[in-house]
Amino acid sequence: MSPDAVGGAGWGLRAGGTAPAPLLGGGTALRAQLTEAPATAAPAVAPLPPALGADPAPAEFDVTEMPPATSAAPPPAAAPPASSAASDVRPGSGRRILVGAAAALASGVVVAALWVAVSVATGLELAPLAVVVGAACGLAMRRWGRVAEPRAALSALLVAVVAIGLGLVFSALAAYSDGQHASFVDALGLLDSSFIPHLSAETGTLGAALGVAGALVAGLAVVIRAAERKADPRSPIG
Repeated sequence: MSPDAVGGAGWGLRAGGTAPAPLLGGGTALRAQLTEAPATAAPAVAPLPPALGADPAPAEFDVTEMPPATSAAPPPAAAPPASSAASDVRPGSGRRILVGAAAALASGVVVAALWVAVSVATGLELAPLAVVVGAACGLAMRRWGRVAEPRAALSALLVAVVAIGLGLVFSALAAYSDGQHASFVDALGLLDSSFIPHLSAETGTLGAALGVAGALVAGLAVVIRAAERKADPRSPIG
């Protein structure tokens, strides 16, 4: 029996269900089935995840998208100038003002004493000399205080008020004693509150106004110097 007949019989028994199909069938039919069967494709392999800690692949980038290089940092801004009030105050100014006030008082008293001496010699009050006393106080504060501050100007004004007040009182007493044909020394010994109306009459409104003017001159002498120093801080004080 040929191999094709054996194969046909084997397949016939399988179709009829009476006998199991042989493991080895006809060569021709088996070869045809193997040839017609589609080849099984190999399964696709999924890419492995990157290892832990591994650097990812560098991303491509466009050079034109890079941010422009920043320029150098700008220089720090200059500190704002100190305020005028703070710049006027100098270390140790309080002590200098006291020294200047003492010098102004001494100068004012000396000039006032000369004023009284002239009044005693002439028998006149000579109230305009109050301005000279005030100028002496202001210049002394500038010279010895050497502080261009409003406090120094106020101190000079107060000192001038004291010196000018003394000069007005004693010069008025000299003029009154001369009018009474009495010596200045005798009138000085009898000086009390009863002389106030007479001294006020001798001074008058003009004398009082000149006294105020003298005190203002003392303060202005320091204020003007302070303004000059503010305009030119390198200028010496005095």
